[in-house]
Amino acid sequence: MTNILFSIIIPAYNAEKYLNECIESLLHQTYKDFEIIIVDDGSTDSTPQICNNLKQLYSSLKIKVIRQANQRQVAARMNGIDHAEGEYCIFLDADDKLVNTALVEIHKAIEKYKADIIIYNGDRFCEDKKVAFWPHYRETETFFEGKDYLELKRDTLRSNRFNNVWNKAYKREVIVNSNRFTDVSFMTIEEDYMMQLPWLDTANNAVYLPRNLYLYRFNTESITFQKFDRYKFKSALYLFDVESQYANKWTLQNGDFIIDQKFLNRVSASVKQFYNNSGGFTFTQKRKYLQSISENSTFRTVYKKFKGKLNSKVGQIILFFIYHKFLCVALFLAEHDPKVHGTKVELCVK
Repeated sequence: MTNILFSIIIPAYNAEKYLNECIESLLHQTYKDFEIIIVDDGSTDSTPQICNNLKQLYSSLKIKVIRQANQRQVAARMNGIDHAEGEYCIFLDADDKLVNTALVEIHKAIEKYKADIIIYNGDRFCEDKKVAFWPHYRETETFFEGKDYLELKRDTLRSNRFNNVWNKAYKREVIVNSNRFTDVSFMTIEEDYMMQLPWLDTANNAVYLPRNLYLYRFNTESITFQKFDRYKFKSALYLFDVESQYANKWTLQNGDFIIDQKFLNRVSASVKQFYNNSGGFTFTQKRKYLQSISENSTFRTVYKKFKGKLNSKVGQIILFFIYHKFLCVALFLAEHDPKVHGTKVELCVK
């Protein structure tokens, strides 16, 4: 095994449009001690052919190509980790890029802090426009350990600002020594977030860099913009169980309320997918989907005890009707809520 500092893991599913551009951003890194691991997740476009040509096209880079049947993001990332040799793992989506100085900045932080996790920020970009993905978590470089690190872990549950795996470099031994999720190929929401919770639990410290080192492409063709996800409610249930465990373990104040609220927001989102007949389901199929939620014991227990507000007023009303089994009314509201889809994204408006 060679001594490599970074393993950059890139899951690639039908990534023919941007994969070369992604690799180009690594070619131009000012720090060179890294390997690239591309996991072709059962692509059906020309991604496999592009991967075959990469080693010749970018002969100065250390590139591994791993192929698997389509198992989605978690399995692809974990497969990449299994083949990694670097001390730290960095995760890069195939349609995104790193700024040229990203690796040298992360390397400096590792040299200074020897941290288990290096956290940084990124920019959303579309063509020649870009905006910060998040306001900085801290305005100055900050090292977290002990009680401060515990509070950072709690913040991971309180908000969604740390959901993404692409804004962190993890020490590989932390990942290897953490609990591993299996049989979660159905997950299409917040799978990166779920995957990281055991890693955050295993780690002892982290450092935050108030620098935008990642370039996140606003891409309406990506998995985030699929019109309908039939497993969204199942995913919400699974996340609820996982989050509840860590809320208890990390003694999150008002943890039950926070996790309940997040769960119900996800349930609301799973129903509001029916806007504009999304998914092409018949009325009977839609009603059956709502009935499965209405009769679910976890949903009924959480909804009954929850006394707060959800992100969407319409979503909260929809859940009221689902709980009370007025499914046709709930469906009507879900199908006619214009706030669900078609939100104008100023970043890409010319």
